[in-house]
Amino acid sequence: MIAVVETAISNAEQMPGMLNYAVESILRLSTQEKTESYYLNLGSDRESSALLVKWPDTSTGYEISTEDANRLRDVFGR
Repeated sequence: MIAVVETAISNAEQMPGMLNYAVESILRLSTQEKTESYYLNLGSDRESSALLVKWPDTSTGYEISTEDANRLRDVFGR
């Protein structure tokens, strides 16, 4: 599961412009050294990409490809 999440995050591409979104999920990844928090809007439409926003810089969004988003949907049961 962690590998799927890490791959989706590392493959996400920065989106241009201002964001207008509502938070669907909060995702926290922790190691012994640090904790990183993200807003993740995944949805259930398997034809759609997903939105990732790294907290606290909530003005910059990243698009997760449809392929990676579907892997995440499988992990999270969507």
